[in-house]
Amino acid sequence: MSIPALIARPLGVVASPFPYGVVARHDAQAISGPADGDAYDTWTDLSGRGAHLGKAGTTSALYRNGTAGENINGHACIRIVVDTTCYFTYATDILSAAAAGEVFVVAKNDYDPPGSTGRAGYWSFTSSDFSVHHPYTDGKIYEAWGRATRIDCGEPVDSLTAMDIYNVISSASEWTVRLNTTQLYTTATNTPSFLSTGIRVGRSAASPYNWPGLFGELVIFNRALSSSERTDTYNYLAARWAV
Repeated sequence: MSIPALIARPLGVVASPFPYGVVARHDAQAISGPADGDAYDTWTDLSGRGAHLGKAGTTSALYRNGTAGENINGHACIRIVVDTTCYFTYATDILSAAAAGEVFVVAKNDYDPPGSTGRAGYWSFTSSDFSVHHPYTDGKIYEAWGRATRIDCGEPVDSLTAMDIYNVISSASEWTVRLNTTQLYTTATNTPSFLSTGIRVGRSAASPYNWPGLFGELVIFNRALSSSERTDTYNYLAARWAV
């Protein structure tokens, strides 16, 4: 893995930690109460908007406290259980009215590449997301976050079985995917598209595309960030997750 250390701007410019357009934020390090290995059915939204992620599959995700077993760089995380229908959804509409959006996620895959298509999902934010793979069995990332068509983003150099910071931008003038600040794909041609209901985190929209791995943090914005805001956000996540 080659995640760059803090880049360009000092971490101190980020307060709160995100003072711009956050519609949902979920941070496993902020969880208190459950014991390691407990079922975790509601991942609280820290944005103040009440956009909590709730259990949607038949299997509960698990809370890992970062010290007793599984962890992301020694920190607490959420385990999406392999080979089960284990995923979250939003009960509220967080993005469908947005003209643009951006997402950051801190995660660690169990497999790269997965040995079966049943382990090749990730999430579902638009109607075409049945085909989102992170990665597919060929090792490539196929992404459709915030757009109506899927894009082959290629096979990243960094292994997804190590902790990574993944970022997607969707606006009328840009659709870009980055892994650990490395650009995997970009285009200036895009029509932003977001679901109002049926969003999935930890599973693509069509069976049997589940995703096995560990989630650390998920941050969603209702606009595309400026270059400096994006750097600030990356810097915050890189510092918080001990990159």
